[in-house]
Amino acid sequence: MAGGNFELLFDRAALQGLIATLEATGSEVTKAANRAAERTMRSVRSGVAKEVAKAHGIPVKMLTNRITLKSYKGEDPVWILFVGINRMPVDVADPNVKQTEAGLSHKGGMVKGGFYQDVFHHGRKGWIRKKRARELGLKLPGLDGPGSGVNIDGRFPVIRISHDLATITTPIFRRYQKIATRTFEARFEHELKHIKGMT
Repeated sequence: MAGGNFELLFDRAALQGLIATLEATGSEVTKAANRAAERTMRSVRSGVAKEVAKAHGIPVKMLTNRITLKSYKGEDPVWILFVGINRMPVDVADPNVKQTEAGLSHKGGMVKGGFYQDVFHHGRKGWIRKKRARELGLKLPGLDGPGSGVNIDGRFPVIRISHDLATITTPIFRRYQKIATRTFEARFEHELKHIKGMT
C-alpha cells in the first residue's frame, strides 16, 4: 500500500539539560522516552485518523488498518507511524451508497453521472464512465494516467469512484509530524519527573 511515514526519534542531546538536572539514570531515561513516545504516537494516530475521516466523510473505523504504529526500542528508541494513502472506493467507505437520478450519492457527497451496478459480476460497486466524468469536468482520482480505467466488454472504459486520500492526508500528516515532536518533549519531561517521584 502506498503511503507516508515519519519517525519520532529520541534526540538525547536536545534533552540532555533536563536529564542532567534531574540526575536521571540511563534506564530511567529509556523508560520515560518509551512511555512518552507511546502516548504521543497514539494521540497522533488518533488525530490523523479523525481529521482524514472528517475531510472525506469516512467512518474512522475504515482507517484503522491504514494507520499503523511500530516501535524499535533500545538505548535510542525509534517510533514509526505509517499512513496508507491508496484510493478508497466510496462504496467501501460507505456501504449505504445510493443510486439517484443525478448520480451516485454517498456520505462524502454526490458524484453526478455515477452509477451503482454489478459491472463485472463481483458485486455492486460505484462506477462512472471516463468519458462522462470528463464531460462533467469531474476531478476524480484515477481518471487519468496509467491504469486509469477498465473496459466493460471492450465497449467503454469506466473507473471506480474513490476517495483520494493522498491529497488531504499528506498535509495533515506533515502538520502532525511537528506536533509529535513538541508533544513528545513535553510528555518526556512529565514521565521522567513521574519516574523520579517528583509528580
